[in-house]
Amino acid sequence: MPDDPVVRALIRVRRWRGLLESGEVTTIKELAGKEGVEKSCLAKLLKLNIPAPAIVETILREDYSDTLSLEKLRAGIPLDWEEQQELFGLQAV
Repeated sequence: MPDDPVVRALIRVRRWRGLLESGEVTTIKELAGKEGVEKSCLAKLLKLNIPAPAIVETILREDYSDTLSLEKLRAGIPLDWEEQQELFGLQAV
């Protein structure tokens, strides 16, 4: 598992999304129990599934500045991909 907390969180929520989409778990409550995570924390982290593909790629390459942090991602991510890139100071790849 990578050392970068943003990369770790992104990988984790992608796995959680896969569990929900596959039907292996059917509710956030069930997923939280399976993962040993508080339901409210899990629900907030699941919002990390909405960044634009370009932002996800930048995160996975660990090619970003302090303008993008786990705290900032948790604070809220706009749905519009251009707004996301502007908020986090990232350029489209």
